[in-house]
Amino acid sequence: QDGHPAHKQPYYEKYRLSPRGLVNLTAFTHSADEASSFGLTGEYAGKVTHPAAAPNNDVLMVWSPGPANLLNRPINMPRVDGGIYLLKNGQSLTDHTQLVKILNDPNYNEQQPRAVVPYSAIYGVAEPVNLPRLKNDGTLHAALPKGTPFGLIGTSTFLSRDTAPNDGKPGTDSYNGLEKFNTRANDENPNWFTQGADAGKYTNDDIYAVRIVAMEAVADKSYGPIYPSYTAFRAHTERERLRVLGEIILKKDRYPGINPNDAQGNRDTSFLAKIPADTPFTFQTLDRDGLVLNMAQTWHMLRPGEVRTNCGGCHAHSKPALPFEQTIAGRLGYMPKDLTKYALLVVKDLSGTLVQKQLDTPMLDVEYRRDIKPIFERACVQCHSKTGRQEAKLILDDTALTDGYEGTYLALAWDQEATRGIKPIIGTWRQENASRYVRKFQSRRSLLAWKVFGRRLDGWTNADHPTESVSGDATTLPAGADPNAADIDFLGTIMPPPGSGVAPLTDEEKLTIARWIDLGVPSDHAEAQYARYGWFSDELKPTLYVPLPLISFSTNPAQMTVTFSAHDQYSGIDWSATSIKANFEVDGFAPGAELAQLFTEPNGGVRTYALRTLPPLGSTGEITVRVRDRQGNVSERVRKFTVQ
Repeated sequence: QDGHPAHKQPYYEKYRLSPRGLVNLTAFTHSADEASSFGLTGEYAGKVTHPAAAPNNDVLMVWSPGPANLLNRPINMPRVDGGIYLLKNGQSLTDHTQLVKILNDPNYNEQQPRAVVPYSAIYGVAEPVNLPRLKNDGTLHAALPKGTPFGLIGTSTFLSRDTAPNDGKPGTDSYNGLEKFNTRANDENPNWFTQGADAGKYTNDDIYAVRIVAMEAVADKSYGPIYPSYTAFRAHTERERLRVLGEIILKKDRYPGINPNDAQGNRDTSFLAKIPADTPFTFQTLDRDGLVLNMAQTWHMLRPGEVRTNCGGCHAHSKPALPFEQTIAGRLGYMPKDLTKYALLVVKDLSGTLVQKQLDTPMLDVEYRRDIKPIFERACVQCHSKTGRQEAKLILDDTALTDGYEGTYLALAWDQEATRGIKPIIGTWRQENASRYVRKFQSRRSLLAWKVFGRRLDGWTNADHPTESVSGDATTLPAGADPNAADIDFLGTIMPPPGSGVAPLTDEEKLTIARWIDLGVPSDHAEAQYARYGWFSDELKPTLYVPLPLISFSTNPAQMTVTFSAHDQYSGIDWSATSIKANFEVDGFAPGAELAQLFTEPNGGVRTYALRTLPPLGSTGEITVRVRDRQGNVSERVRKFTVQ
C-alpha cells in the first residue's frame, strides 16, 4: 500500500510452497489487532526467499521478520535480519511460527541455505547424470566445421508462446492484462520488467521477424577515470551493451514449391542462425515495421560447436511441441543465416515491405549522438528548437550538458521525474516510461515512435483509454475517469513547416529511431576523455576454443595435433598478438619458445599444427594458447595432458 500511514487496509499475501519454489511471502499490517485478524503474532508475517530442497520433501528457506528493505514504511524494523528456517514436508503455511528455525543470529544476515547431505538423500540417485562431452567434430551440421568457434541457434516456431501478461489472465481490464500506461501503483504489473512480455496488443499474425541481440556486461573499462562510481555511457540496460547481431525475416512464402505452413498447420516461423560461441545474446520478436513485440530478458549463450534448436517457442510450456526437424529451417540442406561476419537487418524496400539487408559490419550499434541526433538536426529542430518554435514544449537541439549528457537526450530518455516538457497527470513518469516520449525497450508504446511512423502502434485506439483534453492537466480528463487508467493519445504525425525544404524522415531513419528505443536508448558521455570507456568500447573477451590435445595425448600420428579456434565479433582478433607456447621441446623449438608461426588456418578460423615429436611416454606436457582482440581483451587457455 505504498507504505502510506493513511492506508488502514492490511496488505497480506500468502503463497503455497510448490516444487517450483517459493517466490515471496509478505505481510505488512499496521496494528497488532490487524495482525491478529490474520492469525499472526505481532505486526508482521515477514518475508521469505531462497527456497532450497532438503530431504523428506522439506524446504530450506530464508525468513526475515522485517521488510528486508530500507524503505521508511510503518513496519520497517528489523530492516535486514534473515535467518535459515525449515518448512516440513512441503506443507502450506499461514504463519511464520510454523517454520522450524535452523539458525538466526542477529549479528548476521544468513542467506542461501543448502542441505549438507548426500545427493541421494534429496534426489534418490547417487549422483547427477554425467552428460557427454559436447562434440565439436564437424558432424552436427555442415555449417560447423571441426573445432569451430561458432554455434547454431534456432527454433521451430515463435507462434507457440505463453507470453500472456498479468499472470496469464489477459482481458481482465481495458489494457488486456498488460501493464497500464502510467499509474501510481507500485509493481502494478511487473511482467515486462521481470520476465519480458508483450509491448502492447498484438496477435501471432503480427510476428514478422526475430532480432538476435548480443549482450555485453560492463567491466572496469566502462567506469572511466573516476571508477567505480560512474559509467561512460547511459542506457536502460542496467549497464549492459545491446548490439544487433542480426534480424531475420520469419516468413517462408518466398520459397517456391515449399509449403509456408509448419506441421501443426500454422505459418512456419522457424529459423536457424550461425552465431559466435561464448557470446551472450537474447531475442526480440519484431512486427512488420521492425518494432519489438516482446523481448526475452534472460541471457543465452552457445558453446563452440553447439546446436541449440529445442526451445520450441517463447515460454511455451503449455503448448504441444513442434519438432525442429518438421520445419523449413530444420530440413536437411537448409543453410543457416551466417551472422558471424556481417550483420543482417530488416529494411523496407520501395513498396514498404521488409526485406533483408546485409551490412558490411559484424554488429550494429545505435547510439544517440552518432545516429539519432543528426536525424533531429536534419528534420526536427525546425519545430522543436530552443531558439525558435517549441511544439509540445519539446526541444530537440538542447546540447547543454548535465552530468555529461545533452538536454535533448535526457528529455527523451531520462525524465522520470518530469522536469522537462509536458508533465504527466500523476506527477511523474512511472511503469516502464522513461519520459513522455520513450517507454523502455517498447517503441510500439512510445509516443516518439508514433510521431515518427505517423500512426499509433501499440494495438489500441485513442478511445480505448481516457486521456486529458489538455495535455498534462488532470482536471480535463473525461468525467469519472481514473487517472491511473489514462494514457496518451496520438494526435497527428510530424509535418515539416511549409516552405522549409525539409524532406520527410526516410524509412531508414524511422527504423533507426525505433531500434534506438528497443535497444535501450544508449548515449555516450559527451566529454572526449571518456571516449575509450563508452558505448563503443569492447569489453567481451574473444572466443577461444582448444579441443586438442586431449588430456590423454596419444602417440598415434593421426592424433598428434594441436588445434585451436578463435573469434571476436566486435573489434576482431589481432592475430599478430597470438601466442602459443609449450613447456616441452616442439620439433626443434626450445621449451617456452613462440610457436604461433607454425599454425595454419585451413577452415573457418580453426588453426592446427601436427606435431612430429612428443615428450616421452608417461610424461606430462602443457600448452598455453593466448589470443587478443583489437580492443586489448585477452583470452587464454592452458591445456595439460599426459602422453600415453
